[in-house]
Amino acid sequence: MMDKLAMTAGRAFSDDVDAGSSQKMLPMFRVVSKIRYHRIGFCCGAVLMLAAGAARADTLADAVALAYDGNPTLQQQRAQVRALDETYVQALSGYRPSLSISATGGYKRSDPGQGAGAESNSVDATLTASQPLYTGGRVSAGVRSAKAQVLAARETLRSVEQQILQQVIGAY
Repeated sequence: MMDKLAMTAGRAFSDDVDAGSSQKMLPMFRVVSKIRYHRIGFCCGAVLMLAAGAARADTLADAVALAYDGNPTLQQQRAQVRALDETYVQALSGYRPSLSISATGGYKRSDPGQGAGAESNSVDATLTASQPLYTGGRVSAGVRSAKAQVLAARETLRSVEQQILQQVIGAY
């Protein structure tokens, strides 16, 4: 497609030069042809600029899809929304019970001289479960705050998506 655009642009430029030097062409037609070739040049420049930013977009839908999938600003915003989604899950964990496990072990051998020695093994394990009954509203406030942050990040993502896609459409 790039070769085709370059050939078209080159042909348009050479036709414009020929049209300007031709004495048989009426002046009005020369102006119209120059305007037409300037439009072609502008469109070629916009397409080349878009092609430099997005790899190989043949149609507007392809250009929009490439920008939507590969734009680093959009990827950064999506990653930020995913991270904030996780903070909401972490805030909800305040309602759930917590478990803790601890274990200790030991081995002891004593040798009282010539007689038989004594050996002992010991293992202690502890499992503790706790469930918060009253947190003074701390957990529910944290959940509401996390939810508000997630919703704000999603709206920011929508805004950035709209800006990027408008730029792509404008450049196309």
